[in-house]
Amino acid sequence: MHGYFRSCGNIEFVYSVGLIFAGVTDWIRKRKMEKKYGNGIVTADEISRMDLHSVELVVISACWSSRNQIIEDKGYHGLIGAFSEAGVHYVISHLWSADDFSSIILMDHFYYQYTQRKLAPPAALNLAKKYLRKITIRQMRKEGWFDCILQSDLDMESKAYVQKYEKMDDMLCPFENEIYWGGFSCYRCN
Repeated sequence: MHGYFRSCGNIEFVYSVGLIFAGVTDWIRKRKMEKKYGNGIVTADEISRMDLHSVELVVISACWSSRNQIIEDKGYHGLIGAFSEAGVHYVISHLWSADDFSSIILMDHFYYQYTQRKLAPPAALNLAKKYLRKITIRQMRKEGWFDCILQSDLDMESKAYVQKYEKMDDMLCPFENEIYWGGFSCYRCN
């Protein structure tokens, strides 16, 4: 999944923000739309018209998913506003381009805190960010992160990216810089 954000400067903005799923490839290349999945694109406008009042949490770890635009007399518009309008209680999203490898580790730890320890989303995210900042190469090796990623169906370029971390010093904390964790934010919706 990918997020997209295009600043239009007008009311049509709600159609310029959304999520792109795997099915979009068929729609773009072949103009073939699956009945079950549609065209693979979900706009903020479509999301805002859903009934999601029973949903406690939506996590969008896609790039740019926290971007919003202020529209005069309308307020903030973007994915967060759309999910809020639909009734979701919390939204976790990302402000800039997300690093895949660090995001996998952060989200894994977030879900552990949220589902196993039963922490509220903001507290679980805060602990996951602290964990990511302090995780060492040795810990990543011990927890099986390199084996997990390198044995997955990822493309060779992604695997080569992960392998560069595996070769680093054991005591190095490769994700301590806020570029890896600072973009994730938890929003409580009204």
